[in-house]
Amino acid sequence: MKNVTKFIKNHKLLILLSILVILFLIFCLKLVLTFTQSDEVVFYGKRLENAPKDAKINKDEKSKKVSEKLSEDAKNATVRVQGRIINIIINLKDDASRDKGKECAKRSLEEFSDKEKEYYDFQFFINRTSEKEDSNQFPFIGYKHHTKAEINWAKDR
Repeated sequence: MKNVTKFIKNHKLLILLSILVILFLIFCLKLVLTFTQSDEVVFYGKRLENAPKDAKINKDEKSKKVSEKLSEDAKNATVRVQGRIINIIINLKDDASRDKGKECAKRSLEEFSDKEKEYYDFQFFINRTSEKEDSNQFPFIGYKHHTKAEINWAKDR
């Protein structure tokens, strides 16, 4: 026991420095683990954790329903979900106008439940492939925030 106390008295500074280095290493390890601890690779992080169960979207089913609903004015429609944003891409028939595209976007919203409309934001991409005189009016984009009732359209060209 005398040897231990004698060693401690002779090497106080070395022991204190060793304890500080060990504490610093523990602190650094804790800091690194805090920022890199996530096992799951989630692109949107924890922003989507509180999504209502009845607001989950089956994009293939929705694409089919929206395409059927718009079949008289549109060639096809595609629904794509990215986090809390639903992108609806509508390819209009060659004779459709810009106003018809806006109407199609409004009608496509009818295929979504109120819960889905309250949770998700919607983006509409309206396109037409024909090269008519008003082709400079296409494509155009609209956006609907989940707290708003109306679709906001990009400024007319």
